[in-house]
Amino acid sequence: WQSCASCHPDVRSDGTNWDLLNDGIGNPKQSRSLLYTHKTSPVMITGVRAAAEIAVTKGFSHIQFHQVTQERDDAVNAYLKSLEPVPSPYLKDQDGTLTESRMYGVRPGDKLLFVTKNEFSEDTAWFDIESDIPLIGYELFGTTNNQSLAGLGIPVRGSKDQVLPVMDLTDDWYGLTIVNPNDQPTEVAVMFYSDGVVLNGVSFELDPREKFVGLIETLFEGSAADYMDSDLVRIQTDLPVTAFCLQGNLIQTRLGGVLAASTY
Repeated sequence: WQSCASCHPDVRSDGTNWDLLNDGIGNPKQSRSLLYTHKTSPVMITGVRAAAEIAVTKGFSHIQFHQVTQERDDAVNAYLKSLEPVPSPYLKDQDGTLTESRMYGVRPGDKLLFVTKNEFSEDTAWFDIESDIPLIGYELFGTTNNQSLAGLGIPVRGSKDQVLPVMDLTDDWYGLTIVNPNDQPTEVAVMFYSDGVVLNGVSFELDPREKFVGLIETLFEGSAADYMDSDLVRIQTDLPVTAFCLQGNLIQTRLGGVLAASTY
């Protein structure tokens, strides 16, 4: 025998590729989570059902091979519509506490675009993105005068040893961000190099799920101009972390950024 839960345990995906006849034979695809499926029509992986209500009815007749009463059909749809997402353990405020989560549906070939401050609280420091299938994403940063933008890809994994480039700092500022996504604290060592020689270094502890954000002068004494001879920043930690830098000039006509690159 089989039931809805055979392919959708706990109403989510079972992670198995199934070959359904509603869109042809020989093209197996992973089952979808049914969470919020009534809000993301059309449904099925290829969108062959115009609405989730239709998919529920057809599932009973074409997959489970029996007809159900309208009352039972309505009850299943009502149950699916009542489902709520499980809060992500990785969506965190600046101090590492859990904030609200969001669930989105992205159709094949489509994209999701949102402004972070419009979706999450102002205290949100970072968030974890989970999906049923692999996604490509990036984040945009902009100057307050709306003149410059910098785009960064979303990191998929952290590293214990990584480097970032340093460009000309004559009239620029240099900002550094380090995120500890782990459930344990980690020691962080940040070192500025020039031609292979350490100009300055500092160590500090980053609490579980905490984010550090600061300019060069936040970490070291002096200003960015004092480090104009630097060519790279090296970040070493006990646990894998993610990091990136942003660099721009004071008159806000230039802005750039890059993700840290692992040394191994």
